[in-house]
Amino acid sequence: MPYFTKDDVDLYYEYHPATNASDKTETIILIHGLAFDLRTWDRMIPFMGNYHILRYDFRGHGLSSTGNEPFNDVNFVDDLFSIITLLCIKKAHVIAHGAGALIALYFTKCYPNMVQSSVLLSIPLFLNEDSVNKYTSYRKSFSSIQALADHVLSYATLFQKGTPELNKLYESYFRTTVDVYYELIDYFLHHHLQIKAMFKEQRIPLLFLTGEKDVMYPTYLSSLIASANPVCRYMTIYDASNMVFYDQPEETFRQIQKFLNSYSQHSEEIQADPLLQHLHADFFQLRESQELKADATLTVNLIGRFDVLIDDVHVSYGWGRRYAKDLLIYLLFNPSVSREQLCADIFGEMDATKAKGQLRVCLVHLKKLLNNDENQFLFIDKKQVALRGNVQSDLQIMLNRLVQATNEKEQPIKFDAVQKIFQNATPAMFIYLNHDWSLHIRTKAEIQLLYLAKEQAAYLLSRGELTEAVTYFKYALMFNEDDAAILHEIANLYEQANHRAEAIKWRERASES
Repeated sequence: MPYFTKDDVDLYYEYHPATNASDKTETIILIHGLAFDLRTWDRMIPFMGNYHILRYDFRGHGLSSTGNEPFNDVNFVDDLFSIITLLCIKKAHVIAHGAGALIALYFTKCYPNMVQSSVLLSIPLFLNEDSVNKYTSYRKSFSSIQALADHVLSYATLFQKGTPELNKLYESYFRTTVDVYYELIDYFLHHHLQIKAMFKEQRIPLLFLTGEKDVMYPTYLSSLIASANPVCRYMTIYDASNMVFYDQPEETFRQIQKFLNSYSQHSEEIQADPLLQHLHADFFQLRESQELKADATLTVNLIGRFDVLIDDVHVSYGWGRRYAKDLLIYLLFNPSVSREQLCADIFGEMDATKAKGQLRVCLVHLKKLLNNDENQFLFIDKKQVALRGNVQSDLQIMLNRLVQATNEKEQPIKFDAVQKIFQNATPAMFIYLNHDWSLHIRTKAEIQLLYLAKEQAAYLLSRGELTEAVTYFKYALMFNEDDAAILHEIANLYEQANHRAEAIKWRERASES
């Protein structure tokens, strides 16, 4: 087996020569993600026959040993450089996934002359440090590699549990220890600003691919990260989640190969046009100024009562005037929208000319409430309105948890997730989603909550916890109060618990529905 021993670490690698090699055949280096191994590239390798391929397990993963040295960028870069030197590779393209993309950035910074181009797949970068801390804290709440694998793999790929494709990914996870996982998470957390700066500053041709169905790093967030680098091309792979090369290997490499064949010509075209350079410089200057002012946090609470805070300071007055509340709630769920669409959704009954004038007045009022000159939460031009920066909402957090709980396959994890959701459930929780534009959001959420409440009740019944099951059946009634089947089920459970008066009451209610 091809191992390279470096100090106290055995590094496992595989080298695949091109099918019809020549002096002009180029090399591609593949770097896997956190808790994966080089086997994750198996599905894409068959489409890469025109290139020499080097892939390896980085330390602490797959068949490579962990060693006694701490995990840091110096060791990761030196490991890869040592293998490349061993194989006499002078220059290569680098394709990397997840945390492997962070290693690729470090390597490119240290050895820019050895990297022809970089293709980064679902790179774990965030807009601010608060997001990084939340992300790592949540990952570190799982106490075993099994729990981590169950959580991550349910989102990383579209393959379902029990399939051979997903079983292979579980095998790679079980070769990694929790200690290794968390040590790497902590390292990348503490160096996030440095890594983000490297990404922004890299000028070697760069392609950023993300999956259409990636819920861990959604496309709209990944596109914002990609826009920080002026030479970066960004593309979405459809019908794929985080591991685009695993869900759609042929399409992923087809796009990569188009990039490899065309990046040099693209770079020359951009450099040749001074006007484009000037326009791009304006854009990046605007983006930099927005990032510098991104420290303020806008919090909009919609569950229980409407409340707006900027850095924990309440903005208490002015929300009842000039559609301020309606506009802010709309922009929470539609963070980038045309003025035309905004007028249609908020002022639909008005004459078009009057609606445009009304919107102009209302946006001025909303900017004042948000102290926009300082905080820059709102971006407004002649055609577009956007809500940007550190913005959070309790209702949006709940809706995200609702999606995660609905998709969760492991019952113990799902049980805990559903419990947390219903801790804040009230009949009035969607009171502010009461306009035509938001009814589909509300309806979908209510259907999901109804389903989860029934599923949770059934699970509790299977454990013999009748009282708790009744509680969740009552939660279900919040979203379908006249459901006779649920009413009869509650009556039956009260009878089993010898609460006859309650049983009669619920039976009567069922007969009236």
